[in-house]
Amino acid sequence: MNLPTNEFARVMSDVLLTEKDANLVVACGDIIWKVHNKVLEGRLRYCQALLKTDAVTYDLPYVDFSEYHPIVVDGLLEWIYTNGYITDRPGQLRFSTLHSTEYQIDPPKIPVIHMKLVLAGEGFMLVGLGRVALTQLGDSLEKEWDAE
Repeated sequence: MNLPTNEFARVMSDVLLTEKDANLVVACGDIIWKVHNKVLEGRLRYCQALLKTDAVTYDLPYVDFSEYHPIVVDGLLEWIYTNGYITDRPGQLRFSTLHSTEYQIDPPKIPVIHMKLVLAGEGFMLVGLGRVALTQLGDSLEKEWDAE
């Protein structure tokens, strides 16, 4: 089956949003994402070792990403599933089951999220994510500079 790239991204986005057949929980504080270990294993070498642990919380195996901001985790999962970046709503959670505004980022702090995604891209060996986040960081800072 050949799907155009944008259609594949839409399908994978739906898979993440609906949590259909999820078999792993990614948590960041009190926010969870139900994900698919094969998707993470295929895209993140970092997760291969984590996914071999027997730690079980909730009904599914659990990976703790609490060291990151929830919007960074959301953006990381969006990249892993769709190769998409958080340009449309960079200050909001998109894929978590929690749709609270508590974790929303004010526009002046958006560059920090881009920077954290640059670092996450490097840390998780997702070079493409790091590059896109760096470009978005530059654009965001340039807009902020021009506004002053």
